[in-house]
Amino acid sequence: MQTKNIFKNMKNFIQKATNNKNFPIEKFVDISEPNQKEHTIDKFPIDDVQNYLRNDFKNFGFEDGYKYHSKTNRDLAINSIKTRFIFLINKKIDTKKIEKLQLEKDYASIDGISEVTTEKIKLSIEKLIELIIDLEEQLLLAKSGLGWIESSITDYILGYEQGISNYFEINEFLNLNTNI
Repeated sequence: MQTKNIFKNMKNFIQKATNNKNFPIEKFVDISEPNQKEHTIDKFPIDDVQNYLRNDFKNFGFEDGYKYHSKTNRDLAINSIKTRFIFLINKKIDTKKIEKLQLEKDYASIDGISEVTTEKIKLSIEKLIELIIDLEEQLLLAKSGLGWIESSITDYILGYEQGISNYFEINEFLNLNTNI
């Protein structure tokens, strides 16, 4: 009972205040339109996966090739690149599955209330399912060094080979100069 009186008093107060032109109601009440949570999926958001793929793998390969110049170290590094990518893809798949579950929960709670909103949610769920399928395909491809990770691995290998060449060219040059 007391709660109803508080709200009734608040309502009366706001009505009186809005009639008073000198009273800055916007300082006390948010009169802007409410933001509605949109259920849309951006298929290619900037995320951990894209940030990882933007690394300069050619330079990493060059540095490693110059320092280590062995097939074993190169193969370990390539495996590390794939493993990190697979971890990030798995993390993104988990995130998208959680988003999908939340959308399904939202869909179930408003089904039959708003046809337009339920249709938007349904489309978002479908897009999420497509994205999850794409990510799972990338996961399988990554194990073989293919898919999105392929160019990063190729860049690393090219850089590694250049680093090895550079190392031996410099050593050969130094050896030639010390034998004079």
